[in-house]
Amino acid sequence: MATATAEPTTIQPFGGQEKWTPSQHKAMAYTVAKAEAGERGFIYWLGGVRSGKSFGATLCLCESMRLRDTPGLYLVLGFTQSQLQAIYGRYFTVIGEAMGFEVKVTGGASPRVRLGSHEVLFKGAGVAGKDKAIQGLTLDGLIIDELPLLDRDTVHQAEARVSGRGGLRIYTSNKTSKYHWTCKYYLDRLRERLIQGIVLDSVVADNPHIDDDYVEERKDEYQGNTLTRFIENEFTLDKPPIYTVVQGLADGRVKQQVVSIFGHSHGFEYLVAERRADRLQVVRCQSLSRYGVDWGKMVAGLAPCTVLLNSGESVLARQLRGMNGVAVRGYREGAGSFVQFLQTACDRQSLWVDDVGAPGIMEAILTYHTPGQYTMPIMQAFDALALVLRHSTQ
Repeated sequence: MATATAEPTTIQPFGGQEKWTPSQHKAMAYTVAKAEAGERGFIYWLGGVRSGKSFGATLCLCESMRLRDTPGLYLVLGFTQSQLQAIYGRYFTVIGEAMGFEVKVTGGASPRVRLGSHEVLFKGAGVAGKDKAIQGLTLDGLIIDELPLLDRDTVHQAEARVSGRGGLRIYTSNKTSKYHWTCKYYLDRLRERLIQGIVLDSVVADNPHIDDDYVEERKDEYQGNTLTRFIENEFTLDKPPIYTVVQGLADGRVKQQVVSIFGHSHGFEYLVAERRADRLQVVRCQSLSRYGVDWGKMVAGLAPCTVLLNSGESVLARQLRGMNGVAVRGYREGAGSFVQFLQTACDRQSLWVDDVGAPGIMEAILTYHTPGQYTMPIMQAFDALALVLRHSTQ
């Protein structure tokens, strides 16, 4: 497939190859190896602010063009077209000219850049519905800029377009929450070798073109999640979680068993907890279908127990009240007062979660940062546990 030399080109615009970052060196070596073998490549490029991800991605895509023997069509996908044109238009011009391409940049409603016989399109994907604009394309390479900010359907549509032999994909991202779908879908599966590709990790300190005083200035000005994500280059939650709970098993004899249920249009969120002294232990949680659930079996072995059930489930409430040893207590979903009582209990370490017996609940808790806004329905059932704790926490 490749016709040019396999030795990575030496780019001079910012001082030459010796001033590339370590991640840029690794990315270029990977790009050249894949191009020489005629194989598809995938680079998932994590990094802090100003760590050289965007320039490095452009460098690699231009190198893959240089090593091709046929014209190619490429796409850069980002939050907005204008943003991409401002950043990548400049990078493609500088790098393309240094590689010997004749470069032409076109703006307007359909921004693009031509490098010799190759063409690069810029498309925004910050909102849903943008996937229709790239349907039907056949691509030889793809850069996705700041992946976690983009519409998921558009991302999947774009990567499906890279169908040519030797196609190269490069996705850049700051380190967002480890629970974000992009981490689960790409990063986790790359590390488990379920997806073929490489993961690069870069920090601003590696970038030889950034002054030390800029880095120190950011360290002085940034705090909390901003400092952690952009400068320290670590994963962090988008916002601090409402609850801080203890992971593990609490000591003490079981004094009371509680089942918290939240019913919604798609089914039920089912959570089992145990009162132990002044603490509440979450031992199990799961999602159930709305049809075919044997509630007798679900509460078997728990009776006598208290069932917390949201007020819209009157039919289920009557069914449960007919079972021996079951006391049903209703609650109004989304009650803001629940958060106050339960947060107090959590801060006193009065609530424990067995993350082995209740897989997934810790993710829901740690990503719950706005009262009343539930990205995971199980948090409705979790919030309702305040009814058990509000009068018993020491």
